Amino acid sequence: MVTNGDKKPYKADVFNLYIFWSAIPRALKKLNILTLEELGFDIEDNIFQKLLQIKNKYQFAKIFKVSRQAIWEWEHSEGFIQKLKEFSNEDILMRYKKDVDFSFTQKTISEADAARVKLWKELFEGFVGQSKVNVESEDIKDLKNTIREWIEKK
Repeated sequence: MVTNGDKKPYKADVFNLYIFWSAIPRALKKLNILTLEELGFDIEDNIFQKLLQIKNKYQFAKIFKVSRQAIWEWEHSEGFIQKLKEFSNEDILMRYKKDVDFSFTQKTISEADAARVKLWKELFEGFVGQSKVNVESEDIKDLKNTIREWIEKK
């Protein structure tokens, strides 16, 4: 991996921005400024605005003046995937968990359809549903017997 001599990734600050950009969900990039502000994002931050407008990693490389090779090496480095997962889960996704849970609960209360209620009970109460499926139908038994007979003939 390209490093700057002290085991940090080349252009460590841009590397961290690349991880942040990679972690931004596509749906978030499509939201308008007012919605982003309502969600608590700092819409005045110029770098954040730039990151939302970047469509692909090659555009990222051009804007932040790093080579495509550096990006390739970052993506294939040991820590990249781990940092990306940590950042995505802790900083981006979990930020909205309470809102999603609340919205889902409200929709479950208002709609009260069986599938939604079951899912709600599984998520919040640990409910484990049971389903009875006859895996060994008569057709499967007949097929097994046919295969056994064929093998015995060989």
